[in-house]
Amino acid sequence: MQRRTGGRSLGAVLFTDIVASTAIAAEMGNTRWGELVSRHHRILRRLISRFGGHEVDTAGDGFFVTFERPADAIRCAVEATEAVRGLGIEIRAGISFGELETVGRKAGGLVVNTAARVMSVAGSGEVLVPASVREIVPGAGFAFAEHGVHQLKGLDGEFRLFGVTGMDGREVVPPLEEEEAAERRREIFPAGGRRGTRLIVAAAGVLALVVGAWLVWGREEPKEIPRGLRESVAKIDVETGRVVSTVFIGGAGGDPLERLSFIDHPVAVGEGGVWLLRPPFVFHIDPLHEEVRSQVDVEVGQTQTVATGFGAVWSLAGAVLYRINPATDEASVALQVPIPSGISTFSLALSNVIWVATSDGTLVRLDPRTGALDQAETGLVVDGLAATRDAVWVADVLAGGVIRVDPTTLRQVGEPIEVRGNIDQIIGRGDSVWVLDKQVGTVTRIDAISGTVEGSTRVGDDATDMAIGEGVVWIGDRGGSLYRLNVLTLDVDEFPLGAEVLGVGVDEAAGSVWAYLGKAISPADG
Repeated sequence: MQRRTGGRSLGAVLFTDIVASTAIAAEMGNTRWGELVSRHHRILRRLISRFGGHEVDTAGDGFFVTFERPADAIRCAVEATEAVRGLGIEIRAGISFGELETVGRKAGGLVVNTAARVMSVAGSGEVLVPASVREIVPGAGFAFAEHGVHQLKGLDGEFRLFGVTGMDGREVVPPLEEEEAAERRREIFPAGGRRGTRLIVAAAGVLALVVGAWLVWGREEPKEIPRGLRESVAKIDVETGRVVSTVFIGGAGGDPLERLSFIDHPVAVGEGGVWLLRPPFVFHIDPLHEEVRSQVDVEVGQTQTVATGFGAVWSLAGAVLYRINPATDEASVALQVPIPSGISTFSLALSNVIWVATSDGTLVRLDPRTGALDQAETGLVVDGLAATRDAVWVADVLAGGVIRVDPTTLRQVGEPIEVRGNIDQIIGRGDSVWVLDKQVGTVTRIDAISGTVEGSTRVGDDATDMAIGEGVVWIGDRGGSLYRLNVLTLDVDEFPLGAEVLGVGVDEAAGSVWAYLGKAISPADG
């Protein structure tokens, strides 16, 4: 992980998402739902451009947008809630205003978390703002109504919220009746697909399947890619490197690596699921049924990562560590680490306990089984964190070294281990520590017993992520390949996938590898 620099500025933040999206997607099916999402995105982006907003991210059916002025954010949100009703859907929106912290090219800070939490309180078709926003837009043509005092998840204190009820002398249009909304959704089909024609084709298709099933028995047909879905999470055959199955994910457009610039590791596999971090959500993907089961709401932090272990899913969002119950998809705060002054980054590692560190050297040890908690000021610069059986390993990017820390005393042991190149990602496993240089595309192995560099190897020109399991290191590459590195020989096999590999996760229990791809591809494409 590289040290990130950034600045601060005032700005407004808008979060939106589609109400009841899971139920509507099930009602419409993948193809028609993909068309609806595509149309929704076009409407939102047109309005974002019209009101001078900057699209930061979109996770499936939601948008994260920044504006210079809160009035522009409110106008965009109101116009959007009314415009999307032509699709038979409702969206909800939350807005906040304050100091934005820019980490890399990503907006963060308390104002972002606040907007996301305000949105989570909003109901169908509602645009909510805190009292602080209402107080700074007098004379801008808005009318508000009390929405009550709320305790926003993960934020201190209570927030008095207001709903926008009028704009420029007119009342905000209320939500559609459900029957009318459903009728509008029934009219949505991909371009060129007429309802009557589709019914005939569907009937003919059933007959064709019955007559010709024996001809194609055992042959898997390519999965149809819904329109508007730009990304996918794919299961990879560990021997051949081919795509076995695919789950489609709505993409945000633009360069996906810019959106991932503050995420250390976006994919975790285990506890019965595949977990994709796309702030402000963690997507729970059911690998058995090959579908997104739910979206778990988490914070938006300066640095983020996701991991599995101890019967739970762990999502680090800045200074907050969430514990997600994999059975219920309920998230709770497991740990809140001290927030240093200035721009800071945070790191997570799992071994026989959970380790969290801040870039100014605070190291926290949490035993999730007993709740025991220890904390120490190491005096180190922590740009990355890894853990092995007998040590914790700290990466200092500027110094170009990896430092061993005793897991009991939480103190440095020995001299820093010099690593050539950049230290962009660090992972511990067994008796080895692995360092990934994303810019050059090299993987370096450090022997955790002797504390010496044992060797390094090239894996690609533009590496993105690294995961370890079953004696193999897996590395994703922006050039469209997945690399398999033997931990003993450092021999490398390249598997071209035809799409940017944005993240990699390994399920050792199932012997499977999952790749987060910057393109929606089917098994036949892999």
